Amino acid sequence: MLAQITAHCSFPYRLTFVPNGKHKRNVSGRHLNCHRPFDGPGGDLAHVIGYEEIHFDDDENFHMDGRGVHLVKVAVHEVGHVLGLGHSSTPSSVMYPIYSNPPSSFFELGPEDRQAVQRIYGVCKGSFDVVFDWLYRIWESETNQIKYGYRTFFVRNNIFWVYENRNNRARYGDPSPIATQWAGLPSNLKGLIQYEEDSGSSSVIYTYFFSGERRR
Repeated sequence: MLAQITAHCSFPYRLTFVPNGKHKRNVSGRHLNCHRPFDGPGGDLAHVIGYEEIHFDDDENFHMDGRGVHLVKVAVHEVGHVLGLGHSSTPSSVMYPIYSNPPSSFFELGPEDRQAVQRIYGVCKGSFDVVFDWLYRIWESETNQIKYGYRTFFVRNNIFWVYENRNNRARYGDPSPIATQWAGLPSNLKGLIQYEEDSGSSSVIYTYFFSGERRR
């Protein structure tokens, strides 16, 4: 569960969460000398004390698979408070004070939440070694046709980020080493060329990578 929570909260700000080795359990009612007792099922689901401890109400029906109260969503909301975020007036924001179940077991931070964290911790700065679009094909069974798409790669110091255009953000989990995507590529990647060769009955997309120093 910790991996799921940090995946939601660390992107795209490169924040690192380090467990302190202490085991925390859910609590109910008056607990842990906390000045904010829980109120039973419903109401206060969890809260943050001193921007360092998150308490969950053990009377709630927390879950991870679509039943009851979504534990990860509540945890991400509370981590938002730890990071310094206040409540949002936008119902779709994870920082909205009134809980609602996400439409699926997966959810992500919206643009408003990401921008709020960026206002506190800043944005990624600096140039990239190379930026390129990666062309790929998708077979659409509904139309029985091939559809083309692309992903934008940002490369710096042999690591890369993939920008997911449909979500208007970089991919969760990035950056990743170049070797995890293309094993055997030399370092100092400078660009690529892709072209498609169509023989009529079939087609192939060829990709050529370029590396090294540019000659003048």
